[in-house]
Amino acid sequence: MKAFKCVLILLMLVVLAGCSNLTDPIQPADAPAQLNTLEATDSKNHFLWGYYNLDFDLENLTASAVPDRVSMTHFNITSLVQPPACYDCLELEILQYNPQSSYIELKVTLKNNTSVKGYDVRGILLPKVDGIQLLDAESYTPLWSEGAFSSLNPFRTFAHSVPSRIFYPQYWDFRIYEISYGVLGNLGKIGYAVDVSYPGNCEEPYEILVPSEPAKFIENYPTVVTVQILDWQEDVEWAIIYPYPLAMSDYSDYMQMTEGADNYWAASFSNSNDVSPGYYYLWVQAKSMGTDVVTWNKVKVSAQDAPPLNTIYVTYYAAVDTGGNLPFLENPGGTDFEFSYTIASQLRSWANLLWNKYGFNLVDDGTIHIMDENASDWNYYHLDSETEVASMHSNYGQSATPDTLNMYFVQTLPYDIETAFCTLPADGGLSNHKRQHVYHVYSPNVYFWEEVMAHESGHAFGALEDIYLLLPFIGYYCYDLKNDQPPNKQYLYCEDNAYYPGNLMWFSMGWSIYAYDLTLGQADWVEWFNDEYPESW
Repeated sequence: MKAFKCVLILLMLVVLAGCSNLTDPIQPADAPAQLNTLEATDSKNHFLWGYYNLDFDLENLTASAVPDRVSMTHFNITSLVQPPACYDCLELEILQYNPQSSYIELKVTLKNNTSVKGYDVRGILLPKVDGIQLLDAESYTPLWSEGAFSSLNPFRTFAHSVPSRIFYPQYWDFRIYEISYGVLGNLGKIGYAVDVSYPGNCEEPYEILVPSEPAKFIENYPTVVTVQILDWQEDVEWAIIYPYPLAMSDYSDYMQMTEGADNYWAASFSNSNDVSPGYYYLWVQAKSMGTDVVTWNKVKVSAQDAPPLNTIYVTYYAAVDTGGNLPFLENPGGTDFEFSYTIASQLRSWANLLWNKYGFNLVDDGTIHIMDENASDWNYYHLDSETEVASMHSNYGQSATPDTLNMYFVQTLPYDIETAFCTLPADGGLSNHKRQHVYHVYSPNVYFWEEVMAHESGHAFGALEDIYLLLPFIGYYCYDLKNDQPPNKQYLYCEDNAYYPGNLMWFSMGWSIYAYDLTLGQADWVEWFNDEYPESW
């Protein structure tokens, strides 16, 4: 179950809380050696609409696509998609040319001169030499790669915004290609294939979306890399990531990714190879059921040094019953497991595994402070209402240790909530988010969950919203929120694309803490929040 189950019942009481010196990006190897180029015959519904060589006249700033009849004959373009011959349906226009940065922006316009309705029509760039990159690639495919330098080549899709990406007869569309060509001579060595799926959409993933901001690998702390894999049939069979050079020993080494909500796939690993600070690109590969064609993309990540640690002092309070017994967890086998300082300390150590890489370090005072030791208000052992929660904090941590992050361990929570929650005051907005007002409350069910204290601490540190509360299927989106957030920072604390199991602020309990991380936007929000409100943490 999710932590923070109490979101609805505590609204009256609380607001739920939920620069390195970087080098140029290092590109991954062309492709893992054990994978071979796929020919069109390996696919049941991929056909060529045309195969061209791109010709650039930089003196006059013009460009054209010259049909490569040899390749067209080799690939056997079928009569189904060929008539009338598509020799005049492709137009090129140079929009920008910068010889200093070896950059050219190319507009490619395609018209469907056939009577056939095509699907997922892709313009695939086929560099025949090293040093050519498509900076705005949607994804990469091994199709039609014979004669190209790489077995994986970037593409952009026409009719991208049309439902089902249908390219209707006599319809035309254009796409922009941002090309980095290295040295000038490379521009004369670029092929271009127009691939069409017929009679329906492609069977492989049609696109792998990568985050706009790179995941941060801070020293050797675990980090989650996430992509969204789009497939018309919703039957992605598997996804893998090649984490070298950050992790594993070779470019051909890979690890399985785990599927989460809304087609997000994630993998957790660390910079175990201790690569230098900088940006790196890692290959991701995905395959759907019923086809041998795979789709690839490169995800950008950064390796960084850890920030200096900010010490956050915590104080543990535990309620006892009338017999002086601490809260306990009844194991499935029937044995009572009593709460102890060892348990609290272990939860704190797990939380620090994540928060140390964001500059926070939880430190306790080495003991548990017992509440109700005179049995004068033992009802805190069984919290039944928001009023009792507020009374508990007022009578103990808020008065005795107001400058620490107070954590209360009780037997039961209001309305049978079974995990934990974090509170901060509803009045006064974020400026009132101060140590004496923010605290955690836990029930015994958290004793075996590694990530719960880390999750609740995230709310205390500024990651105020539980992402799972914002799932579109229950009608909430990040842009709907009306909290007291600065408008120019609204995107930082809430991200619609952040609900996947590896996100600490949206998770199903039970994973190892090593599998969790924050999105870059969440981490940036926490950093901004604590710079803006220094009296918080």
